[in-house]
Amino acid sequence: MFRVAGDANGGTATLTKVKLGNRNNLEAEIAEGMKDGDVVIMHPSDLVVDGVRVAKRE
Repeated sequence: MFRVAGDANGGTATLTKVKLGNRNNLEAEIAEGMKDGDVVIMHPSDLVVDGVRVAKRE
C-alpha cells in the first residue's frame, strides 16, 4: 500500500507494509501499519514507486 508522506496536498509516495484484519468481498480492515490521518493512494498507476513526488487530484 502506498501512503503519502507530506501534507494532504501532496508529498512523497511511501511504500508501507500493512497487516490486514477483518475483510470481506468489499472491504478490508488495516490492523497495523497505518495511523489515523494517513493519506492513502487509491489505485496507483505503474508510475507510482517508493519515493516519487505526488500531488493531490481534485
